[in-house]
Amino acid sequence: MPVKVSDEDEDTPLPYKERLLRPWFLASQLVRELRGVTVVDLEREVAAARS
Repeated sequence: MPVKVSDEDEDTPLPYKERLLRPWFLASQLVRELRGVTVVDLEREVAAARS
């Protein structure tokens, strides 16, 4: 959910001195979603590559 800092333009950067919003800002930059991936057994893959 977006955090409204002020009524200014949406492109206004979040001030780093705003300590209450900093964790939310950092977390929003760290979120990733994986799609179309396959979980593999790494040990089996290494063994297959060596043979």
